[in-house]
Amino acid sequence: HPDNIAPEVHPLVGKVYRAGGAARMTFPALLEEMKSSNVVYLGETHDNARHHHIELQVIYQLIDQGIRPVLGFEFFSREQTSHLLRYRNSGNATGPAKRHGNAAAAEQLLRAQLGWESNRDRDWQRFLPILQKARELQLPMFGADLPGGLKGNMVRYGYDGLNGVEKLTATRTTFDDPAYRDWMFERLRAMHCGWGDTAYINRLYETWLARNEAMAEAIVAMVKEHPDQPVVVIMGGGHVEHNLGVYGRVKHLMPDARQLNLRMLQVRDELTEPSDYFAHLVRNGRDYGPPHDYLWFTSGPQHREHDCADVHMKRPQTKTVTSNK
Repeated sequence: HPDNIAPEVHPLVGKVYRAGGAARMTFPALLEEMKSSNVVYLGETHDNARHHHIELQVIYQLIDQGIRPVLGFEFFSREQTSHLLRYRNSGNATGPAKRHGNAAAAEQLLRAQLGWESNRDRDWQRFLPILQKARELQLPMFGADLPGGLKGNMVRYGYDGLNGVEKLTATRTTFDDPAYRDWMFERLRAMHCGWGDTAYINRLYETWLARNEAMAEAIVAMVKEHPDQPVVVIMGGGHVEHNLGVYGRVKHLMPDARQLNLRMLQVRDELTEPSDYFAHLVRNGRDYGPPHDYLWFTSGPQHREHDCADVHMKRPQTKTVTSNK
């Protein structure tokens, strides 16, 4: 068994709870909530296979109940949406496009267009069943994130160091919350074992905000285009934690949008009560609320703290680069 915690050992595995008293939810009740939402976030841990199974389960069950969800992906960029749609449309191809109507050929072409040929098959296979279902049923779908090259340049140069064309793609957010900024700085420093000066951490944070803004813009565009279908977005849970990040930006852009924030969360062996996982974020006297609206507890590897001593030993030499213009 690849998990460190066997499902039968931990009392929360496989159960869903709602914030606000940590009330137990049944899967049918959760689906009803999703069906009446404009946006459904499936917050995952990227390397947890169980989370990917749950995503499939949710999407398939919505379809079985007559819902045609709009599918969004953090792992694909907005510019790759056309490739996703070309793949989907190949399932209903006629005339010259028919040569890519074969499923295997269409998948091979899509993988090449997305630049995923060098990615591990395991990563590709976790998305493929969802893409295949979208092709079969001709579901709307889209990539939500910024392009990988642009994200890399923002981390390296910062927004002000991008050139004019790059800035056309990356909307500079108007979001400004000092308490959230301080909290994210703490998290980014911890994730990098304290490595990186303030300027570097600030560029990471600036990139994080730009990504959240881009994904929120994409989601809002699809909600407007499909107001009667839930937009189901698969993304890392951190992007919607405490209903901030992408969730908060969607709320800013579309205040009346009904959003549902589900986090698939790996249990910790020492935390056995639902309330252990719903701690509020409180900063500067402001209560940002629980981490998510709903938690679906799963088994999974226990992520240990980085071996920061080893990270510091391997820390690369860096030089200051201020512009990509």
